This record gives sequence, structure tokens and C-alpha cells, in this order.
Amino acid sequence: MPSLTGGQPRKWRPISRRPTPTSKTRIKLFRLAFDTAVSSFAGRQQLYERYYSGDPVRLAGTLYGLYEKDTHIDRIFGLLDDLEALESVSRKSL
Repeated sequence: MPSLTGGQPRKWRPISRRPTPTSKTRIKLFRLAFDTAVSSFAGRQQLYERYYSGDPVRLAGTLYGLYEKDTHIDRIFGLLDDLEALESVSRKSL
């Protein structure tokens, strides 16, 4: 693609220094990509993995309810109180 300054376009160079794969290798890679992204097998596999342990929304809610939050909330309020104290000291010194 030519630049806006009117210079000559750069010649294309591969980013990696690996040898270019053969056409048979590229076809195998494209088929693998299709199987993992688009095929019906990939869709079934994704659904199985998603719902294997149950409904993901219900599971997330249950895990949130089981998690110990009080110590973290107390720590955050302590940090906010310390910040407020520092701000009041800095206002008094002005």
C-alpha cells in the first residue's frame, strides 16, 4: 500500500522466519480451524463443556454467595478511611 507521503510501497516480507508451509499442510490447518470453530462437532463440544457442571448463571450466583467477602470489604473501607485521614491532614497543612 503506498504511503500518503508519495513514497514507494514497501515490498511484502513475511513476519516470521519460518519456512512457508506447503499447500497440503495449509489445507490440514484450515480443516482443523474449521473443525474447531465452525463445525457442528465444535458447537456440541462447546455446549457440553458449558453445561457439564450445570447452569452457568446459577453456578456463578452460588459461588458468589459462598465466597468470603467481609474481610475484603473491611479492608477496602479501612483504606478509604486512611485516604480520608490523609486528605484532612493535607488540607490542614495548607
